[in-house]
Amino acid sequence: PGAYKQIPGDLIGKTYFEAQIELQNLGINSIRAEDYSDKIPVDKIMTVNPEENSNIKYRDETVTLTVSKGIKYIDFPNSLKDKTTADLANVLTQLGFINIVVENEYSLTVKEGKLIKSSVKEGTKLRWDTKIVLLNSKGPKPITFPNVVGQTQTNAKTVLEALSLKVEVKTSYSDDVKKGLVISQDPSASAKGFEGQQITITVSLGPPITTVPNVVGLSVSQAHEKLRAANLKWTDTGVSVLGLVQKQSVSGGQTVNIGATITLTIV
Repeated sequence: PGAYKQIPGDLIGKTYFEAQIELQNLGINSIRAEDYSDKIPVDKIMTVNPEENSNIKYRDETVTLTVSKGIKYIDFPNSLKDKTTADLANVLTQLGFINIVVENEYSLTVKEGKLIKSSVKEGTKLRWDTKIVLLNSKGPKPITFPNVVGQTQTNAKTVLEALSLKVEVKTSYSDDVKKGLVISQDPSASAKGFEGQQITITVSLGPPITTVPNVVGLSVSQAHEKLRAANLKWTDTGVSVLGLVQKQSVSGGQTVNIGATITLTIV
């Protein structure tokens, strides 16, 4: 019937002006809309609504001709510093990016949930379907503290620093642990922690030592007092006539372990 007209089947790919004239010649009104298209060139018709070859009440209905704006490009945002990865992914989605991939990695320097880096430079103009990789921080890597007790200081530090641990070294005298070996550690072996933590190791200085005082020529009581002050023991030998120390088994000025016994020859 004359109240209906058929929409031409050759509108897609034409310019809006060309399609509009063609519809006007048939007595059909049209309006312009715009949208992005990966396939249809800029300023060409990409869709027709109602569809091509369909019938329309030409005096009552209007055909919408959607014109291509070409491929959609979006500006990648600036100022990514201190953003959480989740927030950035949400911003990118709202901007129209559709191919966002989040990968996770441990980091000593970036807090958990924060962005380490992006595969795209800030401010870059990109196709809407460009793959964007966001590297998200998982924070420091969990570790189990190894046992370094009994190892040399050098070996212990090598093992601990390989786990990115901060090593503090303290020293202490020990009657039981050889000089240069680790006496203890804090946190202890098998404790759970994270890379970047501090661990304190205590390294043996060997048995505590003292300097032997020179007591030759002193009275027995004076000699005993000096040895006592140096944390040393003594044994007296000889016959005391003058009550003086003639010689001592370890010369004055030498170092010995605290508690060592010095033999005094008394005359």
